[in-house]
Amino acid sequence: MSDIGVLGLRKRFHFNETNALMSSVVQARQRLDVQEVEKRIVADPRFQALIGKLIACGDAGGSVNEFHLSSWWTWRANEVGPETANAELEKFLAADEVESLVCVWLFGDFVQEITEVIDGVELWPLSKLPFSWEKIEFANHVAGPLGHIMPAPQAALVQKVRRSKTYTFPDDMPSPNVGHRLNCLALLLNLLPNVKVSACCTCSYTADDWPPGVWGGSGSSSPVSDVIMDRGDIFRNDQDIDIGKLLDAYMGRSDQQRAALHVALQRIQNAKGRMHNPENVALDLGIALERLLLENSNADQLSLSFRLRGAWLIGSGDDDRIATYKVLNEIYKIRSEVAHFGTSKRLKDIAPYQNYLAPHIRVAERIARKIVLEGTPDWEKLLLGMGR
Repeated sequence: MSDIGVLGLRKRFHFNETNALMSSVVQARQRLDVQEVEKRIVADPRFQALIGKLIACGDAGGSVNEFHLSSWWTWRANEVGPETANAELEKFLAADEVESLVCVWLFGDFVQEITEVIDGVELWPLSKLPFSWEKIEFANHVAGPLGHIMPAPQAALVQKVRRSKTYTFPDDMPSPNVGHRLNCLALLLNLLPNVKVSACCTCSYTADDWPPGVWGGSGSSSPVSDVIMDRGDIFRNDQDIDIGKLLDAYMGRSDQQRAALHVALQRIQNAKGRMHNPENVALDLGIALERLLLENSNADQLSLSFRLRGAWLIGSGDDDRIATYKVLNEIYKIRSEVAHFGTSKRLKDIAPYQNYLAPHIRVAERIARKIVLEGTPDWEKLLLGMGR
């Protein structure tokens, strides 16, 4: 099996699946005339033109040699037959451009079919994504060292990217902007009611019919979220909130403004992912809303400013402002009690506490959406009824 040792199979992936795959490729190499394929690849001037260059794949890329291509051909011929694999290899060698998938794997909510999230970005179920070591791992996650089952992503945000097939480093290296934008979108999705997701890692793939796939090596970003969410529900946008506008507004802010918003958004994400721990939810929501509502506030009137600003910011009338004011009062008191005493009597007296905290989450979502879309208002003018 030494002839496929350079495939870079990582030990952390599910052993049984990886071992079965390696065995099938070894058997296929023995059955198929792979050496002839390698000779044909090396003799092709289009392959020779690739030497010393990098093959683009989404926000990244890698080098390719005859062994990478022949290993992909072996696997692919074993899947669809040598004739189809030959045609796909020919298409790769003749192409000037490549279409890749930039993906952000998500903990939490999932989908059963490919679902549009915003223009150009879709949420794909694990089953629809191309073959990858991440897909093997997430589809076959096993008990951890203490016997517990860790959650695994079951879906990914996907954006298709078309680029020139080759590039040289570092002159025309692809920019990682697509992956960054998808990570920001993942954070903003938590401002939708009944949606909870957190980004696991960012990867780039090509379709299964495009070499070299994982046979040229693979890689992914480090985990990017503080909270590993349990498996959620089927993703849906119940209120038809324009997620694209939220993302455009967020990306249009200055770096400093985005950094400030990021603190609040990540706390809201954490709160939605830790509903099993009401004290953590209380702290996360309190910190998020203080960050959004208490900029340039008088230190002696923080609680009052917290309630009044939030109520006037999102209240659509007297009744809505009063209701929002009361919820914000509860959020502030509970956060203060948890911060000072470790818990809150209000949380101990409420069962089930998830239902009690749900309105708190909704208010935080509304306030965050408003400020992301429109920016921080002139608080004095707002409280005097002078609009934004």
